[in-house]
Amino acid sequence: MALKKFLALLGPIALLLGAQIPCAADGSAGTTGNSSNSLPTLAQVTSAIEIAATSPSPNFSETIPSLSNEAPPYFVSNAQTCFLSGTFPEDPANSCSVGDLTASKSIFVFGDSQAAMWIPAFNELGQELGYKVIYVSKPSCGPNFAFETTEGPICTEFESAAIAYANSLRPSFIFPIGFERSAYGTFGDYLLIEAYEKVVSALAPSGAKVIFLSNTPHLSSDSDLFSCPLAHPTEVAMCNTTPEASLSISLRVASEQSKVAFVNLLPLFCTQAMCPLWMPFSGSDYLVYANSTHINSDFTTLIGHAFTQLIEPALTSGASVGGPNLSQPPLLLKFTQTKYKPHARATAELTGGLPGKSSLAVTGKGCSTIGLRVAAKPGSICRVTGSRRAAPPYLPISSNAVTIVFAPVTKRAR
Repeated sequence: MALKKFLALLGPIALLLGAQIPCAADGSAGTTGNSSNSLPTLAQVTSAIEIAATSPSPNFSETIPSLSNEAPPYFVSNAQTCFLSGTFPEDPANSCSVGDLTASKSIFVFGDSQAAMWIPAFNELGQELGYKVIYVSKPSCGPNFAFETTEGPICTEFESAAIAYANSLRPSFIFPIGFERSAYGTFGDYLLIEAYEKVVSALAPSGAKVIFLSNTPHLSSDSDLFSCPLAHPTEVAMCNTTPEASLSISLRVASEQSKVAFVNLLPLFCTQAMCPLWMPFSGSDYLVYANSTHINSDFTTLIGHAFTQLIEPALTSGASVGGPNLSQPPLLLKFTQTKYKPHARATAELTGGLPGKSSLAVTGKGCSTIGLRVAAKPGSICRVTGSRRAAPPYLPISSNAVTIVFAPVTKRAR
């Protein structure tokens, strides 16, 4: 088996808690029972990522396998039939299944190479939770291409067939997964948002719960992976990316507007500030990427249990899943003008945040607001806070509080 041969070459790097990364002995894509689950937990993964982000990096040329021999970003057992051929499989339920192959419950995953990339983790999820996971994917053909594409009719036909198959399969859950090219924008791509909303609508006959996954961190180019660590083997932090480059804005908006679950995967890869290229665990160092936009299958297998823990709440009816909303930059309130005649008024200025509707809230006897101004009787003491509501997926934000003391009226001496 190709994956086993690769793991054997890695020697101690392929070891995890004294055992090799789990894989069916016969090279099959799934099992008939629960996984032994000797993989790191979500808490252990996030702790390891924190260590990678704050510690000196290992020498990549000594401790991590040659970057030219990284594991491919897909499940090797059935990739040719279900992904690499680029054609829709004749019998996906049998030829493109992973997870618990005897389960009566099913999950359907479809999309482009980003969908294929996650199948090693879905294999673990299916084994742990008792789901047969069926997938179809086509390179460079995201699920949105059923409605919006620059690739021509080939992608449209493939993804339309996937949606039709999902509706006939009637699985418990459907994961449409694709590369989000608008990840670097502030408010996303309206065409992509609209296309994903149409995907959700088109999947309604399936009766399944649709779940969106965030994109993984993206490097700016392959050279960040293949050249940068080799040039800076002991300072690989210079090659890392940040969460801001992978916020999945369009998917978040589509999720909110279509009322479907959105699961943020960045905790598997990033701290609040950094997404490292490697992760230490149990005395070994693991390479995260296969190229600038894909995770290698060894790492995806390694984090399979943590992935399951992150996804499981979305599979529970009525469970609260981390919302798609994002925080705005800080909002600063100050006052630029004060008038006392004919009424005492102070004019507010709000800076920062994102474009949106601004308002003021005020407390204090005799204090009130008129737009972005505070009106008060002379002698009043007013406590004022600003707020701004931006377009989805951004949360409303509040500013600092400012106290305004209006001078009392003084009588002129006669």
